Amino acid sequence: MNMKNAQYKNLGLSVLLILTVSAASFSQDSQKIRPISFYIGIQPAVTVEPFDEYRNTIDVNIFPLIFEYAIDNKWSIRLSPIANLQLRPEFPAAISHLGAGLTVPYHFSKKNSEEGHRGFYAGPHVAVTNHKLDQFNSITAAGEIGFAFLFNSVLSVHVGAQAGTTLMLNPDTGYNVMVRHVGAIFSFGFWF
Repeated sequence: MNMKNAQYKNLGLSVLLILTVSAASFSQDSQKIRPISFYIGIQPAVTVEPFDEYRNTIDVNIFPLIFEYAIDNKWSIRLSPIANLQLRPEFPAAISHLGAGLTVPYHFSKKNSEEGHRGFYAGPHVAVTNHKLDQFNSITAAGEIGFAFLFNSVLSVHVGAQAGTTLMLNPDTGYNVMVRHVGAIFSFGFWF
């Protein structure tokens, strides 16, 4: 009987040891923080352009999402889709622009792995757009500068400006025009 009790005691100690080691390793794994590298936000965009000498058209981006991926502690890549709904006098509202913009910001403040980017940033911006109503394409090349406010390590508000050039290309007529591009940037969202 003593032999059997000793076996049960050894088995009990073995199970207790395994559970203790498992619990210790589990608690260490649960304390590891997954690096934050993705940002999803909303970037409202409204453009007002002259329709005639008295009235304007208003373009509103109906897909104002913005996606950003932190490549490392300084660099990120940001994608912003464009789907503008144009509100025009005397005509029904219609989709006027479809396309996307790509920005590669360099953040001057170093990001740690547990939070999103913060502080001043600058980088190139490129956008390609198809103008459905006017039947031409445009390519924008600009520089973007701004500041990213970060709250609670995940809530972010970006404020910035873009300046550059837009090339408008009409493939049917060969009509090409370069115009100045200036834009204000405002977005808010979450890093995860």
